Amino acid sequence: MKGFFFTTIGILICCFTSCEKRESKEKIEEGISPAKSYFEDFNNDKKIRELSAKIAEKGDTLAYNELKEIYFFSSHTRDFLRNSLLMANNFDYPEAYFDVYFILKDDLINGSNVKSNKLANFYLLKSKEKGVQSAESIVKERFGSLSTLPKADDYWIEINR
Repeated sequence: MKGFFFTTIGILICCFTSCEKRESKEKIEEGISPAKSYFEDFNNDKKIRELSAKIAEKGDTLAYNELKEIYFFSSHTRDFLRNSLLMANNFDYPEAYFDVYFILKDDLINGSNVKSNKLANFYLLKSKEKGVQSAESIVKERFGSLSTLPKADDYWIEINR
């Protein structure tokens, strides 16, 4: 009978101990989850409008980078295209050219996405010309030899024929 009593007590202690550990581990994971704060920021309409206004009106690079993090880390990357286009075309921001490329590109090119991939390539070429470091290796992948690489403006004319 003593053995049964001690075994039961031991099992109960293990159950309560493991429950406490699991509960505290979940609290820690919630507390440090960066995605949660990005989702909260993404759903904060006031913050999104304020950052978007700074981008559209002033070309504010700090607001752009903060909004980019919110969109990219909350898995809403494609929704950031408008802001990237504004910063690239209106304020000539080098990183924005690369972001437009990143949003528009598709690694599997087929009949339905040929034009958007050409447009993505144009923005990739622009980002390389503007000195964006991460563009260099991707340009080599997508175009091959850098010696025959077209200038972005020439590429633009070519794809609009």
